[in-house]
Amino acid sequence: MPTIDLFENTKLSLKNALSRGYIITPGDRDGSGVITSPKGHSYTIEGFKCDCPDSALRGGTHKGHCKHAIWLSQLYPCPT
Repeated sequence: MPTIDLFENTKLSLKNALSRGYIITPGDRDGSGVITSPKGHSYTIEGFKCDCPDSALRGGTHKGHCKHAIWLSQLYPCPT
């Protein structure tokens, strides 16, 4: 995964995604979840592989990953 400054408001920052209305729902396993866009489109991520068009058609334009997988990678699991 590319290194991202979590506090910088860039296209790939989690802060930017949340401020634009994306909903990020982590899954049961590391690297899994669902990203829902402000328009209601949902993308499923498993093993940091997303089913969005960028990932499926182009292999991910950000060093082999899409923005959805990068956003998910910025979440930290809560300690149990």
